[in-house]
Amino acid sequence: TGDEGSDLVGATLRMARQRGTHTVTITSDRLSPCAQAAEVALIAPCSGESSLPPVTAIAAMIDVLVHALGARDPERIRQRYELIRQTRSEILSLAAERQ
Repeated sequence: TGDEGSDLVGATLRMARQRGTHTVTITSDRLSPCAQAAEVALIAPCSGESSLPPVTAIAAMIDVLVHALGARDPERIRQRYELIRQTRSEILSLAAERQ
């Protein structure tokens, strides 16, 4: 993949892993620099004419991650859940505007 942003994020994920941080990425391409660098890559494949992964799939993955992390550290997740909820809403709104 020739996407400079993906290359930068992939390099950042590699650096984080080298320092012992657990990493996860959501991507549409299992061969992307992000997918190759992350400890866990959640794949939301593209379909049809769009080069963007399905927004609904990404939103669902974010929800799953929040709930999984919440089971481990409920107080920390409660503090951050509102920001994630707002981000998800913004993503869905942007997707609706594009359609």
